[in-house]
Amino acid sequence: MLPVAALLPLLLFLLVAAATAQKETAAQDFTVRKLDGTPVRLSDYRGKVVLLNFWATWCPPCRKEIPHFVNLQEELKEKGLVVLGLSVDRGGVKAVRQWLRDHPVNYTMAMADGDVLNVYQDYLQPAERGAIPFSFIVDRGGNIRQRIVGYRDEDTWKSLLLPLLAEAG
Repeated sequence: MLPVAALLPLLLFLLVAAATAQKETAAQDFTVRKLDGTPVRLSDYRGKVVLLNFWATWCPPCRKEIPHFVNLQEELKEKGLVVLGLSVDRGGVKAVRQWLRDHPVNYTMAMADGDVLNVYQDYLQPAERGAIPFSFIVDRGGNIRQRIVGYRDEDTWKSLLLPLLAEAG
């Protein structure tokens, strides 16, 4: 029989792995309106890895992340990445369009309605709800693989996206 001390490293590893693993959850489909009014559905991107970012023009960390998303969309599009920005701006389409005139993006922007916002905030921990920005990485099969609250730098985003982009579609 092994002494308990010999099992401690294994138990510690299993405990840490269980604590850091994120449960795979099917992302609820939704339909929102792009800034030009045309509808877009999450399911339109089935077979792609989707970085779904909830943001606002008045949010400094949100604005700081957007250039990272522009770079990631450009660099990883051919590998199957789609960035979808969902604005929660109270000023609506007008506020977002005005901000984008000075800060153009190369990915789809749409307006998050209250229903979509509520559903996706429910995927977060209770203490995280109401924070912004928050993002989800949805795999090619439509499952949420990462929930991210707050700003992340470009290297962190790459470290989260590249393994999913490498998975078979």
